[in-house]
Amino acid sequence: VATGSAIKRTVDGGENWSTLLAGKNPFKIRFSRKVQGAPIYIGCGWNSIYRSTDGGESWVGPLGEGFTFIQDMDACDAVPEVVYAAINSSGHLYRSDDAGESWKTIGADFTGIGVDVAADPTNPLHAVAHFKGQGLFVTWDGGENWTPSIPGVASSIIRELEFLDFVGQWVGVATKDGFYVSHNGGASFALTMEGMGASF
Repeated sequence: VATGSAIKRTVDGGENWSTLLAGKNPFKIRFSRKVQGAPIYIGCGWNSIYRSTDGGESWVGPLGEGFTFIQDMDACDAVPEVVYAAINSSGHLYRSDDAGESWKTIGADFTGIGVDVAADPTNPLHAVAHFKGQGLFVTWDGGENWTPSIPGVASSIIRELEFLDFVGQWVGVATKDGFYVSHNGGASFALTMEGMGASF
């Protein structure tokens, strides 16, 4: 569990909890649900991204030179070395193909800040991203080219963006105005539930 002040880990179904990575403001956890022993990635806001390969006992980081504020991050389940990150300090999206050791700028041509990103659980080159003020975009080549989702999502306040399946087709977007779903990998979205409210 990422609490905002530390990572809390349980190995006995929630009976007992230990504290990991204290003082780094962790807010997001990503790990492969397909590859046993794959790295665990932690997004830590102002403290960048950290990686563990031993279940959280030790950490490597911060990852990413010059990363000072993490908006969002995600890793591919099938190829967990591929990580996407939205960095507020630069306004760009980045992709790493070596578990965070090096990063490549993607989406640098956008004027809006990249604030949300979701990686296809099966295809490391497929991702969906939200650029503030410009909407949702999908890439099929690792971020070299981006195509706008048409129709996209009407709301400008997006709370969460996630792949909902293990085949890379269903994508969910939670917004203040409702919940949108794509059945074609992010190429288009449809509103499925209205009225979540601004506090969601």
